[in-house]
Formats: sequence, C-alpha cells, structure tokens
Amino acid sequence: MILNNNKEILLVRKEGSTFFQLPGGKVNNNETHFETLKRELFEEIHLEIEEPNCIFLGNHETVAVNEKNTRVCGNLFEVIDTNIDNIQIQNEIEEMAWISQSNYKDYKWAHLAEEFILPIWLKKQIK
Repeated sequence: MILNNNKEILLVRKEGSTFFQLPGGKVNNNETHFETLKRELFEEIHLEIEEPNCIFLGNHETVAVNEKNTRVCGNLFEVIDTNIDNIQIQNEIEEMAWISQSNYKDYKWAHLAEEFILPIWLKKQIK
C-alpha cells in the first residue's frame, strides 16, 4: 500500500484487466517477500524502496481476478517515507490511479485489495 500526502492510495490496472490492484507480483526463486516487493515495484512503477520503509500488514488469500480458477495469497506491506514523485507505469501496467475516499467506489478493485487493504486504508482516512 502506497499513500501520497493526501492519503490517496495508489492502484494499478494491468493490460487486459478491468480490475485495479496494488502494485506487486509473484515471488521468484528464493526471494524474500521484501525482495519480491522491491523488484515488482521497480518493474511496475519505477519505484525504489528500502526495507526499513516497508511495514508488513499481513497476508490474505482470495480468488485471483486475472487468472481463472486460481487463488492468490498476498503478503501485504505499507511503503512509507519513500519518494513517490517519479512513479511511472512500466511493463504490463496499463494505468495507475491515486484513489481518494471520495472516489474509491468508482473503481473496480481486485479482491485482494478490496478484502484486505481497503478496510485498513479507510481506517487511516479517519485518523
């Protein structure tokens, strides 16, 4: 989960998908969860992160939105105190959006983001 100064959350939409999801992806070989996050954020949105700036939020398993008859288990982090000024979509990402509390219902959220991250993010809006 990446938030900007306005507490908007960054979601991306992959090519060929109608769902918006958190940037990230699958573990390669013997990567740690952080190594996967670091690689995927750079590949998808050109964001460089450091481990001290990543807070583990938990994991969640649900139905994958882009792979038929597949379940996905995500290890979810919040990225904090990181320069997000140069974020730009790359590779398979077709669109990115900064989602606000006033427009989040206008987007079709992937299950993992909707079931696990959305409630956490909405609680942060109250603070």
